[in-house]
Amino acid sequence: MRIEIIPYTSDYRNDFAQINLEWLTQFFRVEEVDETVLNDPEQHILDKGGEIYFAQLDQQSIVGAISLKHQGNGLYELSKMGVTPAAQGLGAGALMIKHVIKRFHELKGRTLYLESNDILRAAIYLYEKHGFHHKPFPFDSHFERANVYMEYENDSPTPVNISPVETAGEIALVKGFFRDYALWLESQTGLSLEFQGFSEEMATFPSKYRCLLLAYQNKKPVGAVALLDHDPTICEMKRLWVKPNVQKSGIGKALSICIMNRAKNYGYHTMRLDSLKRLAPAVRLYQSLGFKECDPYNENPEDDVTYMSKKL
Repeated sequence: MRIEIIPYTSDYRNDFAQINLEWLTQFFRVEEVDETVLNDPEQHILDKGGEIYFAQLDQQSIVGAISLKHQGNGLYELSKMGVTPAAQGLGAGALMIKHVIKRFHELKGRTLYLESNDILRAAIYLYEKHGFHHKPFPFDSHFERANVYMEYENDSPTPVNISPVETAGEIALVKGFFRDYALWLESQTGLSLEFQGFSEEMATFPSKYRCLLLAYQNKKPVGAVALLDHDPTICEMKRLWVKPNVQKSGIGKALSICIMNRAKNYGYHTMRLDSLKRLAPAVRLYQSLGFKECDPYNENPEDDVTYMSKKL
């Protein structure tokens, strides 16, 4: 079987719509902005300097679609990518992503971004594998479903895959990471997390958390983070942990960005966290993400505790 990437013609307009409607209706709902683009891709993509491509199997059937949408001033969006269920696993998605990245460079684009949702784990992994990095949303998304924002970076290191925890095995991995974090914190600072009821937290884990995220690199678990609910508008980032052998490689930042985006998608307006000033690398990371010092919101026995918050 041979997959070839071919450009859009009006003959394939229905394929473009059907391939995208298939995955949209499977996982989400078709939003008004989707209908607008899919009903007239020529006006909303091609006429604005964008491009549409298809994955064709054995010079016959169309099995995938993708678009490169020009937003102006060198800003491009990778969007409306889908592969028919029968053709998934054949590499069509990877070929289409590579082709769009190639075209982005040929067009001398400035920024290539995409929006997605973290339940699309296979797609997110593909994006990460091909050089897209998780970042905070720089704007309010047009899509209700979007809780992931990524930008392409040409000099990408080994990709990191971040996904929400769903299985008992994944819960056990995160629980182990949080135990490692507690042991590390006590060894480095002398601070035991028992003042926060850590033993009880572990006994009922993960009941207190709204969600957990797990990071993988080279298919190996390397870090985790949790989201704690305070009230309908305020949440807290908790237990950010990256294995020591891969620290300083951007994994902590990627986890932080993903949990921030997910919190915003849940409807929270503010995210809080606490740390210790002596943990300078962690504090610098939070500051780089826009967190600023705020009033205390819990009890902490350490003199150098710092409380931080950020509007989402």
